[in-house]
Amino acid sequence: MIAPAKGGGDLSRAGRTHPAGGAADLPLDRVREQAEAFQEEINRGYYEALAGHRDSPGLEETYARYPELFDARRVEEVRAALDVADPAGDEGRRLRYLLDFLASGVEEEAGKEAEERYLTAEANAIVHVAGEAIPFRGVRVRIRNTPDRLRRREIAEAALLVSRTLQPHLRAGIEVAHEAARALGARDYVGWRAGLSGFDFERLLELTRIVLVETEAAYLDLFEYFARRELGLPRSEVRFWDLPHMLRGARFDAVFGAREMVDRVGGVVREMGLDPTAGGNVALDLDDRPRKSARAFCSPIRIPSEVKLVILPAGGADDYQAFLHELGHALHFGYVDPSAPFEFRNLGDNSITECYAATFDHCLLMPHWLRDVSGLEQPREFLLLQWFEELFMLRRYSAKLRYELELHARGPAPELADLYAEELERATGVVAPRERYLEDVDPRFYSVCYLQSWMLCGLLHRKLRERFDVDWYRNPRTGSYLSALFARGQRETAAELATMLGGPLDFDALLAWVREGLDRSP
Repeated sequence: MIAPAKGGGDLSRAGRTHPAGGAADLPLDRVREQAEAFQEEINRGYYEALAGHRDSPGLEETYARYPELFDARRVEEVRAALDVADPAGDEGRRLRYLLDFLASGVEEEAGKEAEERYLTAEANAIVHVAGEAIPFRGVRVRIRNTPDRLRRREIAEAALLVSRTLQPHLRAGIEVAHEAARALGARDYVGWRAGLSGFDFERLLELTRIVLVETEAAYLDLFEYFARRELGLPRSEVRFWDLPHMLRGARFDAVFGAREMVDRVGGVVREMGLDPTAGGNVALDLDDRPRKSARAFCSPIRIPSEVKLVILPAGGADDYQAFLHELGHALHFGYVDPSAPFEFRNLGDNSITECYAATFDHCLLMPHWLRDVSGLEQPREFLLLQWFEELFMLRRYSAKLRYELELHARGPAPELADLYAEELERATGVVAPRERYLEDVDPRFYSVCYLQSWMLCGLLHRKLRERFDVDWYRNPRTGSYLSALFARGQRETAAELATMLGGPLDFDALLAWVREGLDRSP
């Protein structure tokens, strides 16, 4: 295991380049104006591609319209401005976020061709199984909804053939990102990302190590129970194609109907004093299209005035969870103060928006919410299944962080596939397919945003219960409290929001909730 650098290292002058050529000087106001326009275009392109309106997000065309933006000189200019700014003031904060955006944009611009090829190949890929053609993007949902174990295995193994064909595009994308970072002065990619993002990888490794130790016994007990309950198998025989169906909880489908989902959840949001459309800023995309991603997502095209929430309602608890998660994102973006600076509306630490998304999807862990909203009168089994999934995801992402740090330290070599499988198996008890060792990587350590969002979610749920009681979701004062947080956009870092919520940035509040949930599941 590597000993990753803490924040700061590669942003020192010793790690910088001083380009002699490149784009002409550009005033900061113009940089910010172009950055916001670029973000709107790129987010619209991704929305239209993933929502099935077109094959490709048009990355090359979009980047070509902003030739001055993602340039080494822009990065150097912002770093120079940051050197003389007050680090405790808003301008210093804005410049830090802008620097991260521009440096990340240089990486993305360098990798746009590989990304375009990957997305186009993924959108058009078909998995062939015993005469049936399944869109690759729909495989996850199909496996989750397939009760026949042999059929699940056939679909999963056929999908891995497609995954192998995608590896060259993914490998090229990671390699060019590393090259772009080196061209900007990075001595090592992990230290570079730590300096830009402020992520303290060393501390995160220790926190996730504690999580893996403290949750192991409960996780394995729940795994054994649900493997037998849902699959009729001992835990030792569960394979990666079984897990999605095991977590599916199909026996609860009648309680979580597709047609009622939007109205049910929207009604609760209104009861807590929030508008589900954030004053018309949030639009739902519920239509079915052949190439629409089966995975729900939120696309903040123009914050706060144009936010898309995309989902294919199919029913079931997982559908409700996905809708609640993306609704948390959408409400956050839709309620952002429109007068806030671009960097606070659009940039910053994405752990913040992931916290609000997790806060909403974690309503499925609340017995009162389940009874009031879904009508589930005897929720014990369902709650235990949800807590098992919570522990699975915590442990999985803890392992992913370890793997991704090694991947970016050593590069995307094929031998990393073994490490990927080993780390995931050690954490989850299930062998992960080696073919997905690049497919299952979050760019620029976005996995940290998920981990930190769970820390913040535990703190925010605790704060909501303390201030507004266990049924805070029905208290109209909750909306005022949440909308005030949403309005700040992503001005604060994860650690700063944790302080605002009454605790340090760690897993303690969440793990206390886990223990309470397992002890008191009715």
